[in-house]
Amino acid sequence: MDVVPSTIDREPPTTAPVPRLLAPAVLLPTQIARSTNHHRWLRRLYGAVLADALECLQGRGAPNTGGMNADRERLRRRQQAWEWIMSEAQTCFSFATICAVLELNSEAVRAELRRPGRSSGLK
Repeated sequence: MDVVPSTIDREPPTTAPVPRLLAPAVLLPTQIARSTNHHRWLRRLYGAVLADALECLQGRGAPNTGGMNADRERLRRRQQAWEWIMSEAQTCFSFATICAVLELNSEAVRAELRRPGRSSGLK
């Protein structure tokens, strides 16, 4: 009687060496930022992006009017900043990613920005 091995007992064919299968293809900014002190630049960059968005929400900063009314430009930048903060995107420069790298709770930041009585007048 010949015993035929079942498909479970057989070794699966592999096309890549096992160490290559376990290596990540992409590193997230949070994986880089916490690994060493050499990547402080990323935290500084993300901090500057967040600070700029907060400035835009408050209607401050020097708008690049390009011929537009300065007040209209400030309003446009404020709306774009608010949309960016409320976005659930998970990209390199998304609000959620920046908060993760800066070790901030994105939902707590959003809640604080929505809180009544803020000087920026957000709702």
